[in-house]
Amino acid sequence: MNCENLRQPIIEVPGLPVDVQQTALEDIRRLVNALRSVGDELGNTFLLDRVLVSSQFEEDVNHLLQERSELTGYSAVRKNVHAVGKTFWIRSDQGDLGFVVVIDANHLGTWGLNNARCLTTVLHELTHVLYEARHLKRLGEKEYTATGDTRERWLDQWACVILDEFDVDRTVDAVIRKIATKEDGQHWSLWELEEAHGVDWSQSLFDALDRMPQFIDERVWQFHTWWMNINELAGEVIPFVNDLLVLVSHTAALYIETERWPKLMRRIKETEAGRRFLRDHLDSIVEEFDDKQTPFTMALERVYKAVERIFGNCGLGFKTVDNGVYISVTEPLR
Repeated sequence: MNCENLRQPIIEVPGLPVDVQQTALEDIRRLVNALRSVGDELGNTFLLDRVLVSSQFEEDVNHLLQERSELTGYSAVRKNVHAVGKTFWIRSDQGDLGFVVVIDANHLGTWGLNNARCLTTVLHELTHVLYEARHLKRLGEKEYTATGDTRERWLDQWACVILDEFDVDRTVDAVIRKIATKEDGQHWSLWELEEAHGVDWSQSLFDALDRMPQFIDERVWQFHTWWMNINELAGEVIPFVNDLLVLVSHTAALYIETERWPKLMRRIKETEAGRRFLRDHLDSIVEEFDDKQTPFTMALERVYKAVERIFGNCGLGFKTVDNGVYISVTEPLR
């Protein structure tokens, strides 16, 4: 076992009722141990330093980001999704880099690993640590923690999130199949547990696809007619597109090995958003999901290029300049 995987994280659960806190601590340690084994199998170091289950989610995330001298203003509210957890790097008092996971206690419902929402949420957020460690290993600590905006850094980060969300969900599914058992003795899958608490990623995806054409067209028009400046345009369009592609990741993770997936892909491509914006670039992304033969850096580069082309179809281009990233705006593809 990788010695780094033996580090013991600080686990705090102040957002939970007092009568379940001890059980929660034991349950989280159980999940951490399961993920350590996965980390050894993947060759990814499980650099988890702290877990915080908080009833003041956004406030605590912003406080921790402020501790590492980062601008605060984190919001859980996104264009197409609502965040219920956050994983990010921190430094110990000794200067070592590790990861903290903050989870919104208000989303979990009654604590218990037999509660589908609780199990999938906590396990998903903890699993992100494995894949953040992959990027730390790939980039090196200096580049991984670097600040400052460049076109390359933006697109690399966006592509990483798309691939990570797929890989995290697939890893969560593998762990759940080992530790979550039904009354009849059969093991649960992530797909079954998501359905159990009413999560339908495909419906969320199609809702976003339905909104996309008008959303993009209106904001580009508002920019060209001076109703919106470039920062406002970027602040609207960039998260919308990225969140939509993350919904593709979640949907693919659940269904890519089922008969339902080809039908879902056809439906996506038949939407106006699929025809105008995603086009064949969606295939370039999906082909990299679960492809064990292609080195990760090569898969990342392909997704990076596909994401850039999708933004181009939405009318946005990116170029690194001396003081950051210049965003050019043209008419969206019709």
